[in-house]
Amino acid sequence: MIKICILGYGKMGRAIQEEIAAHTDAKVTVIVDRDTTLPGMVAPEKLASRLSDFDVLVDFSSALSNPILVECAKAGKKLVVGTTARTVAQDAELAAAVKAGKSSAVIAPNFSVGMNALFCLLKQADGLLAGYDREIVEEHHNQKKDAPSGTAKKLASIISLDPSKVHAIRAGEIFGEHEIIFAANGEVVRLSHSALSRRCFANGAVRAAVWLGSKSDGKIHSFSEVLGFE
Repeated sequence: MIKICILGYGKMGRAIQEEIAAHTDAKVTVIVDRDTTLPGMVAPEKLASRLSDFDVLVDFSSALSNPILVECAKAGKKLVVGTTARTVAQDAELAAAVKAGKSSAVIAPNFSVGMNALFCLLKQADGLLAGYDREIVEEHHNQKKDAPSGTAKKLASIISLDPSKVHAIRAGEIFGEHEIIFAANGEVVRLSHSALSRRCFANGAVRAAVWLGSKSDGKIHSFSEVLGFE
């Protein structure tokens, strides 16, 4: 049984808790949130005293939580990180902590199985549609802090697309829409993914947490590795 700590009890944190409840090989043992008026919440500064209570920490909170991730990694705790808008320096600091603590982590801009399949399909399309004009349009809810999204940046990197060709929309409560457009020779090819609920991300995060249960290799892994796509 994998014991999981959820960092941040926002909408995504609650979705992860609900997903874990449906698993027979994982359970939530700690939930960390700054709002300790909520029943059962542990304040971030108190987490150090609860390290023995969990195996894997799952984080979809904020890049500001990096010091907590570093502390847990140095203590040998496994990490699942879906938080975007992280800096290169933060990634390097966390990678060093994972190596030093002989921990393991899965870090990804998107934990949807479908989106990770789209990453693979896009690599094929990139070669097949050489010379076509490319644009990416992504849509998210109006509370999302980063634009373009981490997923859109990943899609752009796969086809070496200039950032000016990535268009971000922030409106309402859109979970996540990504479309890659190829156009030339009197035709248009569109590859797209729609997230209809946070469940697709929560499901992937829990799969990653369970996958990490037996690993202590000091390495950062991609979600595609969890799925066997690479």
